[in-house]
Amino acid sequence: MKPSCRSLIGTLAAMTLMGLTSPTALADEPTPGPTGDVVAEQPADLPAATPEASAAPTEAPAADPSASPDADPSAAPAEAAEPGADPSAAPTEAAEPTAAADPSAAPEPSASPSDNPSAPTADPKRTWREENGKLYFYENGVKQTNTWITWDNLKYYFGADGVLQTDTWLHQGDKWYYVDHYGAAVTGRRQVDDSGVEYFFDSNGVMQTDRWIDQDGVSFYVQSSGAIATNAWLKFDNKWFYVDANGIRAVGLVKVGTEWYHFSDDGVMT
Repeated sequence: MKPSCRSLIGTLAAMTLMGLTSPTALADEPTPGPTGDVVAEQPADLPAATPEASAAPTEAPAADPSASPDADPSAAPAEAAEPGADPSAAPTEAAEPTAAADPSAAPEPSASPSDNPSAPTADPKRTWREENGKLYFYENGVKQTNTWITWDNLKYYFGADGVLQTDTWLHQGDKWYYVDHYGAAVTGRRQVDDSGVEYFFDSNGVMQTDRWIDQDGVSFYVQSSGAIATNAWLKFDNKWFYVDANGIRAVGLVKVGTEWYHFSDDGVMT
């Protein structure tokens, strides 16, 4: 036999021996430790597959952004730039009114009405009317009745028929008023008729009673009737006072009749 044939036969025999011995060795080793080795062998195979799966996704994004995504995102910004151009045009339109100087013209109409308010006032809604020789008062076209009306800081009273009351006493509740010839309620110290009796009315026109009135540095007393007491002795809380012919309370040394009396600064006889 030739040396080449011998070497070929030897190689085949060695390969046969190796194939026979390796399976037996592999079959003998797994038997002693199946508990943990089996789980360990499975993850050993999985890593080989995971890189393959991870390679697939890496290839997908690599291919997408390189070709088609480049065109799509580029188109999207182009559309976004269009609205950007619209707002840029809007400010230019807003700037036009400022240049038009319309606000400067606005004060002109406001200046014209400023002259008008002085002419029309609220008075036309509140007006006097003379009907058949008698005076009435209207507010917004309605005749006023049974009410006081204030006009130029004076108070006037209109009766049930709306006629202005004049030269008369008015009794409302527990209050007395007096209106003069013009219908205005009187205030202050006033003589209202030919009797010579004087009365005192407060700022609202109410007649005062049973009290001292201090006015212009002097004091006088209005009685329950409202009349100011004159030339009379007055006793309050066991204290005596005297008022002269003008109703003024006496102070100091004063002669009453034929006798002299002394009164304190409060008018009390001492």
